Amino acid sequence: MTYYLNKTLDYACSLTNSIPSVSINFQPKKKIPEVSQRVLPPREVFSMTSPFVRLAGLSGAAAVALAAYGAHSVMKEGANVSEENKKTFETASKYHLVHSVALLFSSQARYPALTGGLFATGILLFCGPCYHIAIKSDRTLAPITPYGGFCLIFAWLSFLLFTNLLSWVRKRLISILLLSDTSTPENLLLPDI
Repeated sequence: MTYYLNKTLDYACSLTNSIPSVSINFQPKKKIPEVSQRVLPPREVFSMTSPFVRLAGLSGAAAVALAAYGAHSVMKEGANVSEENKKTFETASKYHLVHSVALLFSSQARYPALTGGLFATGILLFCGPCYHIAIKSDRTLAPITPYGGFCLIFAWLSFLLFTNLLSWVRKRLISILLLSDTSTPENLLLPDI
């Protein structure tokens, strides 16, 4: 058995020796420049020390407490509350909780003070009068609600316009371009925004 194996190996080696030596111009791969990025720990990413994170916790707790109050008093079967006021309370409760969660993530915006301030103001000016209308059946604060709605809309737009997502996408595009082609033109390197 060993004899046949040695013969086969000798034959294979003789074949490789009989191939004329052709000088093929093999060159080493071009070195790709390293794009180093610091991986932030989750504590820094979500910056739990942000006042808006604490405010979001307080607002979320208030939203849950008001929803529980509404379920046991405003939305109760025998409650002396009109259907319109019940719908108003449901709307206020839903918007309050959703925007409390959004307030939690305002620390990720490029300008967290602007985004968080708009969310907090929007919650107060939109949900507050809605709760007041639903519980007290008093519409004196109703003209304030559109201003709160505009604050909430502008808060969402501030995420769109001023978020760090733009710089993240730009960095990823540059790293992809650098990995695909080592001769990257200087005009592809976008300035910091």
